[in-house]
Amino acid sequence: MRIAVIGAGLSGLSFAHSSREFATIKVFEKSRGVGGRLATRRVGDIAFDHGAQFFTCRSESLESLLQDGEFEPAVSIWQPNLVTLAPGSKAIKRSWFEPHYVGAPAMTSFPKRLASGLDISFATSVKGICRCNSGWQLKDENCASLGVFDWVVSAIPAPQTDMVLGMKFKEQSLLNSARLSPCFALMIALTDKPKLRFEAAVVRQSPISWLAFNDSKPLRSGRSGLVVHSSNNWASGRIDEDLTD
Repeated sequence: MRIAVIGAGLSGLSFAHSSREFATIKVFEKSRGVGGRLATRRVGDIAFDHGAQFFTCRSESLESLLQDGEFEPAVSIWQPNLVTLAPGSKAIKRSWFEPHYVGAPAMTSFPKRLASGLDISFATSVKGICRCNSGWQLKDENCASLGVFDWVVSAIPAPQTDMVLGMKFKEQSLLNSARLSPCFALMIALTDKPKLRFEAAVVRQSPISWLAFNDSKPLRSGRSGLVVHSSNNWASGRIDEDLTD
């Protein structure tokens, strides 16, 4: 059985890794690397986890992977000194009700381990899928065939999946109802780390929704960097603006 997986983020790689024993897996990824939103950018000796800050585990399949010692220490639980901030209010200490995981020493460390041994085509955009006699044929932006597969698993955002499929299907209304919210990331290199009583914060009633010191995550090294995420509402009103000034 041949299975095509579109997208080499955490979802696509988790499925591909777990299915490799009973099927021939081919992963297609439009970018040059794995991880999707689990992203780390390096500037000199500073690393910024500018994408997803962590991930949680709410499925049995992912839980089984995380409990497998094969992936240590590429994935680790993050337990920062966490607070809630709001204008005019004191910082309120908070705790997470479930484990929050990060890649170590970078967010991409875990997806890279998941990708080990998998057949992945990078810089390859799947632009279409059609039914043929022997299965499902995938095509790239030039309408060239990427292969024929028995099953196709889409692990990319819903709007992109809808465009790739380009056909009527039973659950299409669910894809059409999905909405993505924008977010800006600010990466600040710090010469001296400020002395604060927290390492990460959820921010309310502000254009900022989140901030975290990157060196509070396991196995980070180098100078400290601060990652700040905007609120979705603030970003929605500015997504089309030229912010270079």
